[in-house]
Amino acid sequence: MALKARNSLSSLIRRGRTKKKLKQDELATQANISQAAIGQIETGMLIPGFDLLGRISGFLDLSYDELCEAAMNERMIAVEQKLTLEVEQNRPAKI
Repeated sequence: MALKARNSLSSLIRRGRTKKKLKQDELATQANISQAAIGQIETGMLIPGFDLLGRISGFLDLSYDELCEAAMNERMIAVEQKLTLEVEQNRPAKI
């Protein structure tokens, strides 16, 4: 799961949505995705693709570049965590 930093993708989108006084289902309808997907994005469980980030940035008047940067950072963190776990699971037994 992605880290919960102040400028994490989930935080940026949640703050943008609440600033616009939109409910998750309203943003979901505008972005043509499910409310569950918005919930997963806002909790860091789902990192949307660039096309969806573009739609969300437009509806929420957020910087597309900032959202893309946050998404890429979270993808890198997820990959690092996965690689670390794989290395730890395949670690040779201590003798």
